[in-house]
Amino acid sequence: MLAASAPITPLQLIALCRTWPAYDDKTTNDMKDSIASTRILCIRPNGERLEVCAEIGRPYDRGDGAWACPVGLKPLYDLADIEGVDSLQALCLGASLIRKLLNHFVEDGGRILHVDNPDHAFDVDATFSLVGARGLESTD
Repeated sequence: MLAASAPITPLQLIALCRTWPAYDDKTTNDMKDSIASTRILCIRPNGERLEVCAEIGRPYDRGDGAWACPVGLKPLYDLADIEGVDSLQALCLGASLIRKLLNHFVEDGGRILHVDNPDHAFDVDATFSLVGARGLESTD
């Protein structure tokens, strides 16, 4: 269990997503209804290059009072659909998670480039603006 005042790291968030009661094989996204996506080139600190599809799917009503939003960063991460109290929150939480994971990748020494122009870095902050800028950090 995480302390209430401790920031949640992206990897802890992924682990938490997998323990949510609603997580099952049906919520692993295969992104049948993508509403936004981009392809990026992620280069790990060891030089391994991965062409990654960052995408967000259409939020959907789970039928149990919660909404979920498919998100993807394949093949970098295998993510569960992100839940929210309504479609807007699910969408925003999904975008925030993608931003946080990409920032974490860079903080760990990785580089993110444009697939179609690998001489230029992919600017996570410019892409996401303020979406998720403080989303997972604690505020005391």
